[in-house]
Amino acid sequence: MKPLVRILIRHGVSYGEFAEVLRSVYVEVAERDFSIPGRRSAQSRIAILTGLTKKEVAEQKNKLRTTGEEAKESHLNRVTRVLLGWHTDSDYTGPYGMPLELPFEARSGVSFSALVRKHSGDMAAKAMLEELLRVNAVEQVDKGWFKVLTRSYIPERLHADALERLGNVVSNFVNTVEFNLEKPKAGAGRF
Repeated sequence: MKPLVRILIRHGVSYGEFAEVLRSVYVEVAERDFSIPGRRSAQSRIAILTGLTKKEVAEQKNKLRTTGEEAKESHLNRVTRVLLGWHTDSDYTGPYGMPLELPFEARSGVSFSALVRKHSGDMAAKAMLEELLRVNAVEQVDKGWFKVLTRSYIPERLHADALERLGNVVSNFVNTVEFNLEKPKAGAGRF
């Protein structure tokens, strides 16, 4: 999993986004590939097979039925939430909705540290700032003052074709491993 996680992190896919996809895949596979012939797949059975709660199974099955609507729930990574807050939260925007330049720390009022606390939870403001500076999403305009440059956070751009190819390669590889592990008798496997 480490190479896959490296790719996901490199391209801005958060744990929450990946976990949500995995939950959906677990429910779909349990329902499709592990159903008992002649019986409808009950949420309880899927929950037992997957380790998810019945409530989580019901939510995932509902999302599978209403394709396209699952995008309502946001699983943005923390950096993206901070950038979005800087551009849309009225505490951090000025006239005409323009993002304010922020001091790193302030005794009262708005600051970059307060923005991070509000929009990313327990993330360290210094680490967040270092990442935003690294990807040129923020620049220092004066000692201790910062200006946001972009709304989006994509650490390294991944072309849609490359992402689709990655998915196909991983799927084919894992299907081959599964076939070789589960073949009924000794002999030639797949390569």
